[in-house]
Amino acid sequence: MVLLNFGSLPTPGTVHQLHERHPETRLVVLANRPTAAECNQMLSFGATACISKETQGRDIINAIHLASRGMHVLPRSASAGGMGDRQLGTPGPDLLTPREADVLELLQEGRTNAEIAHRLSIGIETVRTHARNIYRKLGIASRRDLASLSRAGKA
Repeated sequence: MVLLNFGSLPTPGTVHQLHERHPETRLVVLANRPTAAECNQMLSFGATACISKETQGRDIINAIHLASRGMHVLPRSASAGGMGDRQLGTPGPDLLTPREADVLELLQEGRTNAEIAHRLSIGIETVRTHARNIYRKLGIASRRDLASLSRAGKA
């Protein structure tokens, strides 16, 4: 895991060069008010996450946690399409909580709600609530969509 200050990079292409040299390393780019286009460019160059420096510390930690698991972290405005170059700082990304990240990891493994509940020592309804929140925050509707998103993130 590497945190990169976008402002200190000689060019955005540096992200691509780093990804090519170290493909196993997750790259998290921190930038001053990056646009949706800039974030999408960073992801296309191999970054796992693009986060505004204005994002609250706990949300940056959550984003790093998700990126370490291979999930792309991008504000909804950058992934929804048709949003233009809306700034990340207004509003910030809708990030998963640490518990939602735990549930997400088990969902990605194909675990059932009952298996997840048992593994995390929580109720099945709590798992369902976390799953609904995860789907909403990721902009998807189902486990099938999650599986497609996971496959795309590994490609």
